[in-house]
Amino acid sequence: MNYILLPLLLLLPAFASLHAQPGSLDTSFDPGSGANNTVFAMTVQPDGKILIGGRFTSYNGAPRNYIARLNADGSLDAGFDPGSGANSLVYAIAVQPDGKILIGGIFTSYNGAPRNGIARLNSDGSLDTGFGPGSGANDWVWAMAVQPDGKILIGGLFTSYNGAPRNRIARLNADGSLDTDFDPGSGATSDVQVFAVLPAGKILIGGGFTTYNGAPRNRIARLNSDGSLDTSFGPGNGANNSLYIIALQPDGKILIGGFFSTYNGAPRNRIARLNSDGSLDTGFDPGAGADSGVAIIAAQPDGRILIGGDFTSYNETARNYIARLNSDGSLDTGFDPGTGADGAVLDMAVQPDAKILIGGAFTNYNGVLRNQIARLNGDLSSSVTDIDKTEIQLFPNPTTGRLHLTNIRADRVQVYDNTGRLMRYISQPVSELDLSGLSAGVYFLKITEGNVVYSARVVKQ
Repeated sequence: MNYILLPLLLLLPAFASLHAQPGSLDTSFDPGSGANNTVFAMTVQPDGKILIGGRFTSYNGAPRNYIARLNADGSLDAGFDPGSGANSLVYAIAVQPDGKILIGGIFTSYNGAPRNGIARLNSDGSLDTGFGPGSGANDWVWAMAVQPDGKILIGGLFTSYNGAPRNRIARLNADGSLDTDFDPGSGATSDVQVFAVLPAGKILIGGGFTTYNGAPRNRIARLNSDGSLDTSFGPGNGANNSLYIIALQPDGKILIGGFFSTYNGAPRNRIARLNSDGSLDTGFDPGAGADSGVAIIAAQPDGRILIGGDFTSYNETARNYIARLNSDGSLDTGFDPGTGADGAVLDMAVQPDAKILIGGAFTNYNGVLRNQIARLNGDLSSSVTDIDKTEIQLFPNPTTGRLHLTNIRADRVQVYDNTGRLMRYISQPVSELDLSGLSAGVYFLKITEGNVVYSARVVKQ
């Protein structure tokens, strides 16, 4: 039995970032000449390496068609060799527990083999021929999520998958075949841009659609695990324009971003927060909000909210393409990007050390050359680093499921994956955690006991 003692990590690498201005450029991440065109998708692997997808055809001068993998310092990982890669844009990336990599986009081949809109790669970048999508999707795949049971959700502009009707949303089996148990009926009337898989198996979807299976749903809906509409989620008349991103908070509230200016009739410029039932959370007040689209949202463990997009101001304060908000929707002025990016920020990942990876259509960050990718300094709330207890034990670690906590009264536990995405939220006292529904990989715990917060790193096998 393996034990891990607190101060388990103290998130020790984060101390370096505590001495740097949050929002400033992290110069230790050096992409060289970077990507030669837009980065749309970014995923951090459990080993710290970074997968990127987009419209680029080279990275730091080396040929890489629409997909590449980077080392943690921003250099190209030559061990990931996609050959001729995809023949067009890669818009979505998802890493499976076994290290295999799913990609979605508008490509029709990968390294010369036919693959319409979706493919699975081995960890070295080669095509996984054991994943058989048949004729695949007949149009763009924009969104992708791997469920805990290994099934794969895809969304986009397609109207069929391997010849079967599926309007903008489908679920696949682990081998790439269509999962016919997931039946969306007539599905969405327009694009599905984003998913959020909820702990109970329900699925939030967002995009440009106005109905789902014939029922009015303006740009957001919640589905049951079988693909049917969950009518208990009531967004009213929803968002009045496209929705690009959904992010879940630890308390179950839902952050949404896009090009909308109202939600259920109330003014909300490009960002809003919803209650778990779909109603507008009026306690989140962005004021004038963003002056253009919000493409990505990352909810930090301390309740603050990072946003990226093609905006140049937030609540009438200059913020070029990136900003951080307080939990009530006001601008966090402690996060200072300077002149920020000079083009859209389209994806973002918060690392375990609180540093922030951004990708998009920019060429500079605060006046420094950074073609389509950069890393910024972040910070942690003071409570997370205030650890003075050493006898706490978590075991076994690694774990296959059950994780026991001793010598602590855990009033609240949050579990994050290696990209900073919230995976579990337990809001009552616990002495053990059940991680069996999570994919294999590295997870980070935020454990609250009274007014003290502890942090830990756990490996799920």
